[in-house]
Amino acid sequence: YHYQAGWAHLYGIPRVWELKDGATLVQKPLPELTKLRDQHQEYTDVEVVAWEENFLGDLSGKQLEIKATIDPGDANRFGFYVGKAADRTELTKIYYDFSQQLFYVDRTRNSKQSGVPKDLKAGSYTLNAGQEFDMHLFIDGSVVEIFINNEAAFTTRIFPSEIDSDGVDMFVEGGTATAKKVDVWTLNDMNVLGFGSGYDLPESSLIVHRAWPNPFQNTVKFEINLESTADVKVVVYDFLGKKLSSNQYRKLSSGKQVITIDS
Repeated sequence: YHYQAGWAHLYGIPRVWELKDGATLVQKPLPELTKLRDQHQEYTDVEVVAWEENFLGDLSGKQLEIKATIDPGDANRFGFYVGKAADRTELTKIYYDFSQQLFYVDRTRNSKQSGVPKDLKAGSYTLNAGQEFDMHLFIDGSVVEIFINNEAAFTTRIFPSEIDSDGVDMFVEGGTATAKKVDVWTLNDMNVLGFGSGYDLPESSLIVHRAWPNPFQNTVKFEINLESTADVKVVVYDFLGKKLSSNQYRKLSSGKQVITIDS
């Protein structure tokens, strides 16, 4: 799918590799990533029960860090929804099955687009019965990275077709679990001059947000914020510099606007 969409491969977030007890290779996020944190929300002692939702309110976003400490209680499965549409037509499930002792990434409903990978993958990880554990998620557009107890990690990609398919929630299947603490941060972009450079981009009357879906095949949407009413011209090029399309928008109102491009 990636090659058909015009590109493939990605960079994962920086991480630290260590030997645990001199025998097991473990990994955790690079501590300096905390410099990307912006707005913070905290949730404590959230009881997560089956068939309910919105345990994190209306949490959504395409650039988020989520750090959660979970008491599994008697739940059969505990996990997170990411890339979730309000009507649940698009979502990805990331969860742990306590009886099988497997972590799952369920992308079978991650997108309404045709040709997008839609699969269920699993990896083994051992948790003792009733053992609290940490899940640490980084969401960066289509890339989702998950760290477990600062030991194991895996990365997946999701391809929602709708610009508002970015909801995040917790869920259980069977029984009840408790999120002892959940910290959520919005994340700033990593500027090209490196961490903590102190470089400030100039003020602009136009702010362009992420394109969605990413990657795309024929149609792409993105949000812009205008300080005042303005004419906007959008030109799309491929990686080789070939012009794919050019569109002129007259007298767009101030505030948020959604631009749709058919290339």
